[in-house]
Amino acid sequence: LEAFARDRAEPAGAIELAYALAATIEHRRAIEALDAYLAIYPGDPEASRMNARIERREAGVGAAASAVTRRGVTVLHARSVSGSAALAAAELIAEALDEAARLLGLPRREELAVLVHRDHAAMLEAMCGQSWTAAAYDGVLHVESELFSSTADPQVRTLVLRHETLHAALHARPRAVPYWADGGLAQNLAPGVDGPPAAALG
Repeated sequence: LEAFARDRAEPAGAIELAYALAATIEHRRAIEALDAYLAIYPGDPEASRMNARIERREAGVGAAASAVTRRGVTVLHARSVSGSAALAAAELIAEALDEAARLLGLPRREELAVLVHRDHAAMLEAMCGQSWTAAAYDGVLHVESELFSSTADPQVRTLVLRHETLHAALHARPRAVPYWADGGLAQNLAPGVDGPPAAALG
């Protein structure tokens, strides 16, 4: 951040800042850094894809989104979700990060960004997901606002959030994890809860 502030025309600083911000809710700042980098290297396909992905994330939560933070978990939520519901989700995820660290024998992930999108379609657009996807982790945790509606099953909400939190904990740092181990460990963190099939979770 400091290097980018000193020299916005330095592409290395701009792209490093963009990668760092891509794991946060700081969409505008990430896009600003990417724009600076793409002004110098307009043909970089990865940077262009990242720029489009972050713009879709910003659109997914919609205008007037609000954020709450609890023990390193920041939830950016669509206006249809109450602040109290978002704060409860942040606490649940923070507890799941604690448990995941004990289960994995790894340091607890210190920060995690969670995006609560306007609806299912907005979430799928933001993360390029399949229609059956209930939630997913791709550097940030994506869920939909319906998960927090008055008619939503609280057990399903717990399952989804805990399952995706395990993925986030496991991939806090780059590491090669077999798919079967990744999915199996995520299921282990949310046992005995009725909800969507495992295939619906990212």
